[in-house]
Amino acid sequence: MRTATLTGVVLAVLVADAVVSGNRRGPLALNVGLTAAMTLLLCWRRRAPLLFLVAVNLLALPLSNGLTSINAPTLVSTYVFVVPLWTVAAWSTAGTAITGLALTVGAFAGEGAYWHLGAASVVPNVVAATALWVVARVIRAQRTMVGDLERTSARLEAEQEARELLALAGERTHMVRDLDSSVAEQVSGMIVLAEATDAMACADPAPAISAIARIEESGRAALGPDAPDTGPAAR
Repeated sequence: MRTATLTGVVLAVLVADAVVSGNRRGPLALNVGLTAAMTLLLCWRRRAPLLFLVAVNLLALPLSNGLTSINAPTLVSTYVFVVPLWTVAAWSTAGTAITGLALTVGAFAGEGAYWHLGAASVVPNVVAATALWVVARVIRAQRTMVGDLERTSARLEAEQEARELLALAGERTHMVRDLDSSVAEQVSGMIVLAEATDAMACADPAPAISAIARIEESGRAALGPDAPDTGPAAR
């Protein structure tokens, strides 16, 4: 949505410049049509920056003695000079960005030679283009660094959360193991008492009843303090 809005605004401004500019040469329809075409390419500039640069400069060739002349102070010439080179420098890898700069410098040199322009006309544009390219590369490097820092920070946070979860799981495992050990110990005691009670029940019921009460107490202790008080001991 933002790209479409930007393209629409730039299209309106550049077409108006093509209509009213005193630097225009050739048919009005040709100037307006080529200006509109190179502006609409803004929608795809980040998908293929180098192709965007080449396409804009090719569309500007028929207008190079007018709206896009190397020395023409028009909005259209500024667009052709700034936007494609900035795009390829700010949104491409180093190799592609260098290729874009080389093509731009070559276009300046070729246009200067074709129109028999002196070095005083060509060199300032080459210097300005190089400076623009350097600034765009610096901004790209900063943007890349910020992105790397954000990803690293997110990864560290995720690792910290994972360590906290592992520590919590370890504590729970330790608690469960201690509880199991305690319950197993009490159950073992109950089994020993039950075996002794079974032996006493045949000889004398009174000690057996007392032993059963102790077994019940041990069982309730293993179940916890909230276990219901039932059985012979309760009665």
